[in-house]
Amino acid sequence: MAAGRVEPDEGRFESRLVEDPKTLKVRSTRRPGEGKEAITEYKVTERLPSATVLAVRLRTGRRNQIRVHLAEAGHPLVGDRSYGKATPLIGRTALHARTLRFIHPVTRRPVAFQSPLPRDMRHLIKALRGGMAADSS
Repeated sequence: MAAGRVEPDEGRFESRLVEDPKTLKVRSTRRPGEGKEAITEYKVTERLPSATVLAVRLRTGRRNQIRVHLAEAGHPLVGDRSYGKATPLIGRTALHARTLRFIHPVTRRPVAFQSPLPRDMRHLIKALRGGMAADSS
């Protein structure tokens, strides 16, 4: 869940990501030859008064890719202490993998796992639907 109003209703972030060797924080770079390609596609699933619920699809799998792309777009994930700011509404970053799909490394067959939205995320959405601010203190 991203802070603020993400526009447009669907889109794509593309960048090259690098990791700072001292802080281990990831960021985009425009320097030729640096970083690894990162592509994130998103679709708005619900607009709340102070946040946007997104369905995200990774075209690449870089560390902190979703967090970096949304923060650099001005919409850090709610509760993200590293790329945004903490909120008392949830004790962690508001990020949940609903579905994971990949090719099994041994059998070479596709596998998929699904996980329902956790309780803390459901409570967060309910609070935000009720008008609480995503960055409320």
